[in-house]
Amino acid sequence: MMPFLPDLFATSLFYCIHYIKNSCYFSDEDVNYRMMRKFWLICFLSICSLIFVQAQDNLRVKVFYQKSNKQNVLFVVDGENCGKQLLVDPVNLKSVNVEKNDFTYLEEKYTGKVIIETLDTVQLQFITLENLLKKYDLWGDYTCIVKVDDTFIDIAYSDYYIDENYVYRIWVQEIENRNNKVRVVSIYPKTAENISKAKEIRIRGGKNIPFCNKNQ
Repeated sequence: MMPFLPDLFATSLFYCIHYIKNSCYFSDEDVNYRMMRKFWLICFLSICSLIFVQAQDNLRVKVFYQKSNKQNVLFVVDGENCGKQLLVDPVNLKSVNVEKNDFTYLEEKYTGKVIIETLDTVQLQFITLENLLKKYDLWGDYTCIVKVDDTFIDIAYSDYYIDENYVYRIWVQEIENRNNKVRVVSIYPKTAENISKAKEIRIRGGKNIPFCNKNQ
């Protein structure tokens, strides 16, 4: 229906002009008639304008922006503050408790805490996502966009903590044009699913670099 709106606008305008032209055969001395003629002219033009504006709006591509609605939560692991998001193997956790209460830490407001206690038999090696990128020299002249298990990270990389022992593979895709140099860094944790998928990977197109592959 949308492509026909401009035609409807043109048709309405034609009938409006035709109506005014035919009205000239009536006596101009009739004041009431002239007022009615102006009234109908305004109505016709208003309708045509609305149709035209709606047609233009319908022809535009609508763009939607998705904003993160995550709550600001602080992770605490074995008594140590570990940022706002955490990547750790669940089998190494002894207990997880959630405290919902507003508080301020380092001049930033939080809505709760996730308190984690790990097993006594394991020793986790936490590193921030920011330091992980530096460790493998992934910054350089590039802007890094990071995904963990195909989920884009939308918080500061310094607030995302990772158990480095839980990292199985890091894939880097480079995107370069005249003005920008971007690396899409995909981090895959050491899950049975990811290990199984790694054996079936087939790359088609693009420049993919198996930058880091641990314990394969």
